[in-house]
Amino acid sequence: MTSSFIVLMLILVGLNVFTFLVFAYDKACAKRGAWRVPEQQLFLLMTLGGSIGGWVAILTLHHKNRKLSFRLVASTIVCLQLVALMLLQRWWFGPAVVP
Repeated sequence: MTSSFIVLMLILVGLNVFTFLVFAYDKACAKRGAWRVPEQQLFLLMTLGGSIGGWVAILTLHHKNRKLSFRLVASTIVCLQLVALMLLQRWWFGPAVVP
């Protein structure tokens, strides 16, 4: 593994932990009736690479899990990220050769 790959993985892990913590903070604010984190900011964190942390928070904290529109946007973000990863892999390594 190259050092740039390791740095990228550490950044993604940090971003996912941060995203989880922001979701947890928003959940705590919701319970107290305090000002909330705007959904657009939660989506932005997921789009920037924190989608795993966001989904872990949704599933473990039961945060925003009943709001269908939120789950649809969060799912769309993950699907678009997967397509982007597949295209990047194809561009980087070329098309897969099936024997």
